[in-house]
Formats: sequence, structure tokens, C-alpha cells
Amino acid sequence: MKNLSIAFALVVGSVAGCGELPDGTDDQGVTEESSALASNLTTSEFKLHNYQTGLCLGVAAGTPNTGTALVTWPCDNSANQTWIQTSKISGDRSAVHLQNSVAYNRCMTLKGASYSAGTNGAPGIIDVCQDPWTLSETYGWKPISAGTDNTGHACYRFQREGSTKVIGVSGGKTAWGTPAILWDDFNSLSGHPDQFWCVY
Repeated sequence: MKNLSIAFALVVGSVAGCGELPDGTDDQGVTEESSALASNLTTSEFKLHNYQTGLCLGVAAGTPNTGTALVTWPCDNSANQTWIQTSKISGDRSAVHLQNSVAYNRCMTLKGASYSAGTNGAPGIIDVCQDPWTLSETYGWKPISAGTDNTGHACYRFQREGSTKVIGVSGGKTAWGTPAILWDDFNSLSGHPDQFWCVY
């Protein structure tokens, strides 16, 4: 198995944050490891830089209303791009809530009750954070460790609790404002780098 620092090498620019995979790099050595929490995915604030685009995951237009879409945008340290890991989930102790700082009590979830089981293409949104003991699968995300980038930032795939799908960038598009959606987990740096998020 390849060393993570080689298999998960990132070209990090001072503006983009993350970039393309170096030529000849493959994803065979990425270690999949579900754990309760990594040391830097804690109750401290963090940003989620997308591996493919270098853009940050945030709330569209900084609008705090429930149901507002999650999109990728240039990282600017705004509240809507700031996340905090909150409570663990009752059903699976490795799953957590991801709370956004755009307003009080807003968490990452998916749009519509029809998406509760985790349907491909389900849009990521913010909604009122719910009691993890009663609505675990609606708001739970399992951070799957995927090594570190070349500046030492931990990177993850965020898997929907009760599903094998993860949050990524729609179509892998690099345009500002592209929605974050749920999709099959390919665990592939070369094929689907949009499903990897680095914690800054």
C-alpha cells in the first residue's frame, strides 16, 4: 500500500487551497478509516476545502434560512463557510452533526423527506439542527479519513449516516456556486476528487 502522503498528495496554491492531482498519482493507497473524530475535526471552527476545486463548502449567498442550498465558493472566512462538529449520533457513534455558523442552530442535511434514505443527487442544505437521539439519520455524517494534504491538513469524505453515499460537488464542476449533492461513494482521488474535503 502506498504511503498516504504520496497517494494523497495535493498541489496547494496560496489562493486555490487545493488543486489537481500530480501526474501519475493514483488512489490505490488511500486508507478508508471511519473513526469517531480526528483531532482537527472537533468543536473548534473549521473550513471544508474541496479537493478538486479548492473552493469552500458554504451556504448560498450567506442566507441563514432553512432549506438554503450548500454550494462551493472561493474561501473567504465568512460565517457561512465556517463549520463546527457538534454532537455524536446515537445510532452510530462515529457519525456527527456538522453545524454551520451562518446562524444559530443550522446543520448540514439533505433537501426533502424523500431524500432521507440517501438518494443520488439529493441537494445539500442547511436546516434547524435536530436532537441526535431522535433524528439520527436525518442529520448524521460519518467523517471517513482519507489522509492529509501536503500542508498537513486532514481530508475526509463525509458519508450520510444510514447510507453508503457521500457529499460531493455536483458534476465535479469547478464553477463558483455549484451545489453540493449526495452521490455514490467512489473513494477515488483520480476519478471523483470532488468527494474529498480538507479541513482548514
